[in-house]
Amino acid sequence: NFSKRMGDFGTQFSLEQLQTSSGVTEIKSKFSLSMMFKAMKTRSRFVQDLETGKSSLDVNMKPSDELQTSFKGDREVNGSYGLSSTIKGPNGFNLTGLYSDRHSLKQSRLALSQQHKTGLSQVVFKDVDGESSTSLEYRTAIAFADGHWGMSKPINENFVILYPHKSLKNALLAFGEHEIENGQAVVIPDVGKDRFTKLSMTYADVPTGTDLGDSQFEVKIHEGGGVAIRVGKEGLMRFKGRLITQKKEPIGMIGGEITSLQGKKVTHQFFTSKEGYVEVNGLKPGRYSVELYHLDYAPFEIHISERDAGILDIGDRVVIRND
Repeated sequence: NFSKRMGDFGTQFSLEQLQTSSGVTEIKSKFSLSMMFKAMKTRSRFVQDLETGKSSLDVNMKPSDELQTSFKGDREVNGSYGLSSTIKGPNGFNLTGLYSDRHSLKQSRLALSQQHKTGLSQVVFKDVDGESSTSLEYRTAIAFADGHWGMSKPINENFVILYPHKSLKNALLAFGEHEIENGQAVVIPDVGKDRFTKLSMTYADVPTGTDLGDSQFEVKIHEGGGVAIRVGKEGLMRFKGRLITQKKEPIGMIGGEITSLQGKKVTHQFFTSKEGYVEVNGLKPGRYSVELYHLDYAPFEIHISERDAGILDIGDRVVIRND
């Protein structure tokens, strides 16, 4: 076995001696030439079998992270040959072509496929010895678990449905390639069966002040099963505004508290800025009383609705003075 490489070029010559069960000694030899062009991200390899006369050529190009092409061809000593090419693009785009002429059998095939969130659509054109056919394929799956559902690629084993809390209806959350968007659940198919699998949130675009809660979930599902998991916790929201007097002057550098008027009594303290601005995080939807720690100002009420999409901005709020 002899090989030599100089820069982006390389050659290899191999000689193999075999002895069969009948005692006959056979010698096999191959010669290959490889080239690599770093600037074009191209690799090519040519192989010549000196015994059978068969030759083959492989070329792979990757001009960008989203585009990859490959070409393969081979020719036998009797003149029969085969050619194939593949182009892979962004968003699951895939184009493959094949043509062969072997032992008086001619065939060609062209397939265009698009893999997406819900399945695989594919158009295939075939021609085998003059007989042509065309086929169209679309595959998808609808999964149900614990009162929730979603669409996905075909499911072979088990699945997880991730659905957003109602306060995240305008959020965009990603778990790898799977996205929760516009309040719609997402299905993750074929998670590991009979073992713990960790699902981690990799991206979150949510309204300011939203508390997502857990960003990692560990699940264990038996074969053929499914489970639904809620993402996000009970609407913890944000209240902000600017407190001013009836003369439009800021009420600055004063402490206060905001207290829930529904359900369990919960109080959050705050302190206004010099310009009268106030912000309080971690509030659930409902009615609240806002009171300043100053006898001159009367308390007032606010109402935080789930429709406030994570934040209630009251703008400039006039606080009435006590008589």
